[in-house]
Amino acid sequence: MRGRTFHVEHVRLELDVDVAKGTLAGSATLTLRAVASGLTAIALDAAEMKIGAVTLMRGGRATKRLRTRYDGATLA
Repeated sequence: MRGRTFHVEHVRLELDVDVAKGTLAGSATLTLRAVASGLTAIALDAAEMKIGAVTLMRGGRATKRLRTRYDGATLA
């Protein structure tokens, strides 16, 4: 089990459900706060997802596309 390095303050989901095809697509916007200073990376449980991109946002604006690693279970 990973140690807790951040707190999730808010999650916004925008989803497109296609029942006939059995698919779910969309985006998630997470507002995170570091538990302690010095946080430089996070890991999220993301089993069996297709991750298109991860973008850092500040003040409601995209500021930087982030490099990530995804092993089919964890996005880091």
